[in-house]
Amino acid sequence: MRQNGAKLIVIDPRKIELVKYADIHLQLRAGTNVALINGLLHVIIKRDCRMTKGVPNFERSRW
Repeated sequence: MRQNGAKLIVIDPRKIELVKYADIHLQLRAGTNVALINGLLHVIIKRDCRMTKGVPNFERSRW
C-alpha cells in the first residue's frame, strides 16, 4: 500500500512478486550491493538529508 504519494523501489536481483507493484526495480548484479549503499550514503550526506519528524526515541526504549 502506498501512502502520501510514496513510491516503491525494490532492490533485488530476482524478479520477486513484489516487483509487479514497484515503481522502480533495481536488479543488482552479485557483489554490487556495497557500491549501491555507498552511493546512497554519499547522496544523503552530500545533500544533508535528515529525518526531522517521526524518529523514535531509542534512548528510552526498552529492548
